Amino acid sequence: MSEIAICEDEKKDRETLFASVAEVLKRLGLEADLNVFQSGEELLGAMRAGKRYDLLILDIFLNEMNGVEAAREAMRIQPGICMAFITSSREFGAEAFELNAVHYLVKPVSMDSLQELFRRFLRRSGMPVKQLELKWGNKTLRAPMHRITRIQSSNKGVDIYLQGRSSPQWADVSFSHVEELLDGEYFLKISRGLLVQMNYILCMEQNVCRFRDGTSSLISRREKKEIRRKYNDFLFRSMLGEEENG
Repeated sequence: MSEIAICEDEKKDRETLFASVAEVLKRLGLEADLNVFQSGEELLGAMRAGKRYDLLILDIFLNEMNGVEAAREAMRIQPGICMAFITSSREFGAEAFELNAVHYLVKPVSMDSLQELFRRFLRRSGMPVKQLELKWGNKTLRAPMHRITRIQSSNKGVDIYLQGRSSPQWADVSFSHVEELLDGEYFLKISRGLLVQMNYILCMEQNVCRFRDGTSSLISRREKKEIRRKYNDFLFRSMLGEEENG
């Protein structure tokens, strides 16, 4: 489930935006937890307390701290966070895109523009709208593909690590079975028993793969050349996608 924050100080606009975003998520078949804030200060307070978001949707013209200022501070708290801006004026457009905003929407916000926002958000995250479904016994684990950061062999099963969660979810299935279910365009086997979403990789050094959370893993020596080739192909595809749609 994605974590999305809406920050809008006007009550009517806030309620309308919440309903519209919920409807678009439903149309796209996306699960998300929507949090609503009346000010940038309120949003930042939640983030400083440990809340993490996949996407921020901010009105630029907020009282006191404007949306661009709130976005800059949010990026300091959670580097790499995706964000979009909503406003009745294009005055702050350049500043918004300097922050690498996913989209810039002008009021009144249409359903089509919101659908475009989430299309860009999913492309930025590097994953299609798919779910990993694992079943064992009478249990079922479902996890959105775009939220999975890595999967690791553990205790004769696998640990599923999700963005925004500090501890993994364990599933009593084989690592090889999970590997078969994952999309090879987006997930890469770094070493024996470790699969990583390529968008989660920060960089690859000579023998080490470094991740966006500050952790790292040794790269399989035997497969190092092939691993690097697959990762470079992913980066190239991502770059082409940005150019074609930017």
